[in-house]
Amino acid sequence: MIHSAQSEAGKVRFVVLLLLAFMVFQGLAAQTTVGSLSGFAFSPNGTPQPGVVVVLSGPALQGERTAVTDAGGRFLLPNLPPGTDYRLLATAEEGARLSLSDIVITSGTASTLNVFLGAGSTEITVDGFRPVTPRQAAVPATLTREETVSMPVLGEFQDRSYQTLLYFAPTATHSRLSGNPAVGGATGIENVTVIDGLTLNDPVTGTFGTHLNHAFLYELSTEAFGVEASKGTSTGAFINLLTRSGSNEFHGEVFGWTTGAGWTARENSNDFEITEGRPWRAVDAGFSVSGPIVKDRLWYYVGANPYFKNEEDRGQDVLQNTRDGRVFGVAYDYDKTWRTTTFFGKLTYRPRDGHSLELSLFGDPSRQHLNEGTAVTLFPESRKSRRLQGSANAVLRWTATLSPRLFLDAHAGATHRRDDLKPWDSGADGYGRPLYVSQDWDQDLGVSAGFGRFTIDDRRTRQIGAAMTWTPEGGRLGSHEWLAGFEADLATWSQTSGYTGGFFVQLRKQISPDLTDPDAYQELYVNYLQDPSIRERGFYGALFLQDRWNPVEDVTVTAGLRWERNRLDSERGNDLSLTNLSPRAAVSWDFTGDDRSKLSFSWGRYYERVPLYLSRVLDAGHATYKDTYVNGVKTAHAIYSDVPAFALGGVKNQSQDEWTVTLQHQFGSNLVLGARAVYRDLNRLLETVGYVDPSTGAIRLMVMNPGHQSTPLLETWRSVLPDYVRFPKPRRRYGALELLLDKRFADRWFLHANYTWSRLRGNTAAGYDRGIPELAPNATKEWDIPSAAWIANRYGYLPTDRTHQFKAVAGYRFDGGLLVGGTLRFDTGRPMYKIYDWPKKEVGYGKLLQVPRGTAGRLPSALTLNLHAEYTFQIKGSTLTAFVDAFNALNDQVEFRVEETYYDTRSTYSEPLRRNPGWGKTRSRTEPRALAAGFRWAF
Repeated sequence: MIHSAQSEAGKVRFVVLLLLAFMVFQGLAAQTTVGSLSGFAFSPNGTPQPGVVVVLSGPALQGERTAVTDAGGRFLLPNLPPGTDYRLLATAEEGARLSLSDIVITSGTASTLNVFLGAGSTEITVDGFRPVTPRQAAVPATLTREETVSMPVLGEFQDRSYQTLLYFAPTATHSRLSGNPAVGGATGIENVTVIDGLTLNDPVTGTFGTHLNHAFLYELSTEAFGVEASKGTSTGAFINLLTRSGSNEFHGEVFGWTTGAGWTARENSNDFEITEGRPWRAVDAGFSVSGPIVKDRLWYYVGANPYFKNEEDRGQDVLQNTRDGRVFGVAYDYDKTWRTTTFFGKLTYRPRDGHSLELSLFGDPSRQHLNEGTAVTLFPESRKSRRLQGSANAVLRWTATLSPRLFLDAHAGATHRRDDLKPWDSGADGYGRPLYVSQDWDQDLGVSAGFGRFTIDDRRTRQIGAAMTWTPEGGRLGSHEWLAGFEADLATWSQTSGYTGGFFVQLRKQISPDLTDPDAYQELYVNYLQDPSIRERGFYGALFLQDRWNPVEDVTVTAGLRWERNRLDSERGNDLSLTNLSPRAAVSWDFTGDDRSKLSFSWGRYYERVPLYLSRVLDAGHATYKDTYVNGVKTAHAIYSDVPAFALGGVKNQSQDEWTVTLQHQFGSNLVLGARAVYRDLNRLLETVGYVDPSTGAIRLMVMNPGHQSTPLLETWRSVLPDYVRFPKPRRRYGALELLLDKRFADRWFLHANYTWSRLRGNTAAGYDRGIPELAPNATKEWDIPSAAWIANRYGYLPTDRTHQFKAVAGYRFDGGLLVGGTLRFDTGRPMYKIYDWPKKEVGYGKLLQVPRGTAGRLPSALTLNLHAEYTFQIKGSTLTAFVDAFNALNDQVEFRVEETYYDTRSTYSEPLRRNPGWGKTRSRTEPRALAAGFRWAF
């Protein structure tokens, strides 16, 4: 598209404003990678004491931080790296001293600690002192490296990437998108994942962007509710990862880990295939080294982790003919391999006291030889594929104390991700053969030697941001902590995705015996594309202002406003620009007045960070064609998306409102009990909606807020839909009650446990619907057709509804080198659907529901116990640790996914509905019990 001069000038002005803000802030995002500590100093008679020198030190800090209490007795120490062993020394002008140890700082958290000094020159020392209560309403679920090494970690790809750990946060559940948990009623594409200040979301789908072995992480936290305006969250969770750094001491580590089919219990077959065994082996090995380049000024950390997995799949897919009930077995025998190398490097430079620069480089390049052609085929060789996948990322962070009351936290970075899927045969044999599938079976059956769909995909982002903290002198109305900043992300997406052979054929109603002969079928549907190549651009920008106000010592009021703009620029079609204001507020009260308690309330409006996928629908020149042949005669020529979608005037961004109430109290030095009530309500949905072109009868698309906006274009459906009705308002309502227990690693053991009762109901998942899977953010088929048949039964239990969840993570260290740990997880089953397809020859498309959503029953509850044991040997100044893990120790192989298509696909409404005999049968189960073993040599 040739953009107007006014549009270009507007973008130029906005960029100039961001550059000016950059210059004012002298740097580059909000305090997501560091924490802060503040509080009041009190004299023996209980009055605030000014002039107290507060010095904080610790291994994570590389030096000391100093603050002096103001006239109101308040101090602030911002930009603190996370750590569990900080020491604080407070000295009054008359000589009284107080020393506190084992203070905990977590990333992205504003913590409080009040200092009570003695009389005269009294010296008080308290060891093992940990009462640090966050002042914000959010309660991050945090795991430190000390804790994660006690946990058995096995990813969904039999690797040890960090994503597995995310599922132990309260309310997190599986979304059917590997490594992307659904948190707090949201879907797996609504989270924001940040590593060292760099946003790592896939810019196209919103899913996570990089694998990284948890051995390279220092801390992992998931902040689901009450997220403040200074953080660039969306409508899901804010996932914050901090990596390890170098220090003044040289350290190194070599590690290895392996598991395989020989250490795995027998896998139970599902109802759609009979497995003859899947011999497989997964191995990873790696190293890390760290130390000083210039002592006290410049440090490094470098690590790499090659990972290899191979799998031999043999068995038989069992299909059932939906027309005559015949059962047909298709044998398969193929190999799969994965080769991935995650790497990480960091340089930390402290040019002078109070200033720190960090440069992080990390990625996960991967080559996979899989079988990603059509799932079931009579030509097994055609399934073989080559996938080139992975990312490379870089981020530069700067934290600085510009003055005793002015502080900076900033970053600039870039991400680059490839995801290419190609046939195994890279020449004409691979790309030149079209795929034909028979749809007379309960799943598509490949009846030609074609591969299907290939993809060459490139995704990049460029990011900058800055946040400034200012603490003015306290007065009669209390103390303030102001935070202001901006973020700017530019994204590009280039993709070529087409059919091998140039087209794809669907066959129905076989009338002669030869399955592979297209003439043996009564109906043929030939699909082909206009232009398979796209290049799209996107922009996300935000400005935020926030005040954290202490009207009295034990009360904190936080209020913030976040201005956001999402813009999608298609290459040749239409654009979309969405601007919104996101207000957020919270009140927190330390009701015992000793830094050990918190009663808080928060409210906020959160908006979606719109992925680039929608720009594909807005682009021109990417029509999809479908020709219908009946008995060899062409009877129809359908055109989809020949006209680009457009944004309806007045369209607003998708948003939800959130309310939380949280109660916490600390018992002893490190045990915290709490409860939290949460309610989330979808405020508005951003989606593509269909209308009928009166001149051609074709279905076109527009981007709007269905149920909130109206347009005469929707009335065009009256001429083709006898049951036309207006869309209802989209609903997604989530309510939960959580019980929380956190005991940090001290006195040899730690325990994190949480229980959640929740209810998730509505008529839309508003993201990725695992019940009706379609990874097309804001451009699903769900709201295209305003038909009474479509609307019927939409409201009910949404697919990630789990009534009860219990999770626990624990570890205990014995004398002599033995450490044991484990994880326990219980989830009640998710709701089941009865769905069926829109008739193929009728106007419209999509999935229909036979009974109210989620009322067709529930999958079984799942109980998963994972165990870890290790023993450490001391060897001449180094340690050698051998460990063994047991995953799903109870071997509870419950149904994880079932067939939910209730009726077979029919051509017209006049055809009778035929029950799918496979409905409710098992498609996949949770993984069987598996053992793994490994070692760590640290020096």
